Amino acid sequence: MDALDRSCLLYKLADLIDRDHIYLTSLKNLDNGGPSPNKYLPDVIKCYCTLHTWWASKLHGSTLPVDGPHLCFTSKEPVGIVGQIISGDFPLLMQAWTLGPALCAGNTVVLKPAQRTPLTALHIASLKEAGFFSQVWSTLCLVMSPLVLEFTDECTVLAHK
Repeated sequence: MDALDRSCLLYKLADLIDRDHIYLTSLKNLDNGGPSPNKYLPDVIKCYCTLHTWWASKLHGSTLPVDGPHLCFTSKEPVGIVGQIISGDFPLLMQAWTLGPALCAGNTVVLKPAQRTPLTALHIASLKEAGFFSQVWSTLCLVMSPLVLEFTDECTVLAHK
C-alpha cells in the first residue's frame, strides 16, 4: 500500500474517532473507572492520527551526495509485523501513540490491550469503515491463564499450569 493510501486510511480513522468521541469517552470511563477528568481525550487521539496522516507521505528514501561516479541512496521499508501490548493505565492514549506510527510506516499491527481495559481498543478496532484490512490490523483480547516458560536448547515452550 502506498503512502497516499495509508494517509487516507488514517485520516478516515481520525474522522471516525471524532464522530464517536462521546462514546469513546464513556468507554474510557468504564475501562478505567470513575468520571473522566479530561473529556477532550478523544480529540487528542484524533490529533495524533491526523499527525500520522501527514507523516505517512514523508517516510521515503532519499539520494545522498557522494564523491566520484557512485550512487548512494536510502530506502525506508516497513519493519513487518509489529506486536503492541497496551497497558491498562491510559489505554486509549497509548493506542494512539503506538498504532498511528506503526500504520503510518506501513507495518502490520497486532494489538493486545490490557486484560481489564479492552473496551476502547475493541471499539476502535471495530471501525472497519475506515477501510483497514483485517490482515493489516488485528486486536487480540485474551484472558491469560498462568503460563510457565520452559527454556530448552531449541526454542521457548509455553505450557499451561
